[in-house]
Amino acid sequence: MIGEPIKAKKSLGLVAPEWMQTLAMFLLSGWVMDALHKLMYFGGNYQDVINHQLALYALAIIALYFAFTKFNHEVK
Repeated sequence: MIGEPIKAKKSLGLVAPEWMQTLAMFLLSGWVMDALHKLMYFGGNYQDVINHQLALYALAIIALYFAFTKFNHEVK
């Protein structure tokens, strides 16, 4: 109804519909935005976003590993 406050089920629930929230959790940007919303808008702390950070660090290490093994160029 018009004039009622928006109640968020998830931290992305302010704007996005449920199916879009689910889709966003398959993308890195969705994890980052979810963590930022928890910290900035919902008064979260470090413990609330530690899983987001660990997943992003793990994916960064995996990406670096593949980058160094796939593109193994030597400087001449």
